[in-house]
Amino acid sequence: MTSIEMELKQLASDFQSFRANRPTPLARIPSNLWDRALSLADRLSVRAVAKACCLGDAHLRTRLKTARSGGGHLAGAVRVAPVTIDLASVTNTSGSNRVTIRSKVGEMVIEPFANADLPLIVRAFVEGSR
Repeated sequence: MTSIEMELKQLASDFQSFRANRPTPLARIPSNLWDRALSLADRLSVRAVAKACCLGDAHLRTRLKTARSGGGHLAGAVRVAPVTIDLASVTNTSGSNRVTIRSKVGEMVIEPFANADLPLIVRAFVEGSR
């Protein structure tokens, strides 16, 4: 059995446990179960996850589509709110891929970096230093 199959089996068991122990018959499925289901559906298939967890294909597919378009979240995804930073605290030595970011709590050097990832890295650093 592969690790993803074991992960799916565990998720199915957790869904079954939730359903057996839910506080009320109409209690919502907890977000951590949805997050794991979305993550697996993204890596495996919507049909396999829906079947194993006794979920509707269409409902899971809709949630996955929403998560992929930015309206929800996939487990492990990093989402941070836009932040304003002092550009003087971000320095790039001309001709190198080394960037230094300074904040109230410390300094972070990123080397090498992909330009597309820099805004996300800066936001995550600044958010984490609040």
